[in-house]
Amino acid sequence: MSTPSRNESQVLWADIILPIPLPKLLTYRVPAPLKTLMARGSRVIVPLGQKKILTGLVEKMHKVAPDYATKDVI
Repeated sequence: MSTPSRNESQVLWADIILPIPLPKLLTYRVPAPLKTLMARGSRVIVPLGQKKILTGLVEKMHKVAPDYATKDVI
């Protein structure tokens, strides 16, 4: 049984400001239940690497998928 693929036009992405020195913002996928709760400036919890969980701020929300594998906003 095949699972339906998500419609990429409906996927929402968020660029997150993290409290660590990085050369650029990281992009995370916004899960459907959180779409209406998030906006620029919202505080979010995101995974970083295998074990770290960080709090960050939403800089920008958009519909453009990054060219790397992403994780979801918690």
